[in-house]
Amino acid sequence: MKTREPESLHLCGDHVCLHFTNTANRPEPRPYDELGDYASLISWGEGVKVIGARRARALRRAARARPAQAQRALARARELREAIYRTFAAQARDEPVVSEDLASLSAAWTAGAGRARLAASPAGIVWSFEAAEDDLDQLLGPVARSAAELLTSPGCGRVRECASETCSDLFLDSSKNHRRRWCDMKVCGNRAKARRHRERQRA
Repeated sequence: MKTREPESLHLCGDHVCLHFTNTANRPEPRPYDELGDYASLISWGEGVKVIGARRARALRRAARARPAQAQRALARARELREAIYRTFAAQARDEPVVSEDLASLSAAWTAGAGRARLAASPAGIVWSFEAAEDDLDQLLGPVARSAAELLTSPGCGRVRECASETCSDLFLDSSKNHRRRWCDMKVCGNRAKARRHRERQRA
């Protein structure tokens, strides 16, 4: 799978853990991975507000000082991402969930839960993950918590996979009739409309 830098954050999932799975596209002919290096992972975490600017700067310094450890942390993040993707994709397709993927997710959530604290915020009481500023794995806890919360909520039944054959994006269907098909109507939806128009023109 090729790596690429995202031009901008593609936030169509409507949930942190689904945004995370959507940093990769898996089907041919357009497979890619937006987490090409640890710096990309930091940028993603800052973009979705999993970490703030100060933490992001500290992580960039830590990654430069410990590049081998940063590479291993990136590999763990990708492994967690794929376990989350396979779990929710199976749910969306009405297929059995692989127990090893649930075990990976549970392990990441358990490790992150040890750092979790309740804290006051302008939005109310929220979970805060009190990891050391240079902890290269600190993004995994909030992502795993997001996945665990969604998996065990009624909303899990509204997770969908994009109907495009060339897109693997997952999203939470919050439409009124629960019949949303595309990750983003402006992207995959418009491509499908254009393809149908070309087919009608040929016919």
